[in-house]
Amino acid sequence: MKRLRRMNAFNPSTVERAVREHGISMNAFLEMADINKSTWNRWQHKANEPNMSTLRRVYAALDKLEKKKRRT
Repeated sequence: MKRLRRMNAFNPSTVERAVREHGISMNAFLEMADINKSTWNRWQHKANEPNMSTLRRVYAALDKLEKKKRRT
């Protein structure tokens, strides 16, 4: 999602909100993005930040959801 890419800092709650808008569960999204649930939880609790390649997978999965939404 282009609007998320403009964020200065990664914010898991913004991603979760976008995922909910598309009507899928976070678990399904994390599987789609190939992200482990425990990794996501660490990001939520600010224990660490995602590296660039992982962040790209998050954005690619969000883009995939957006494309599916436009097709329907």
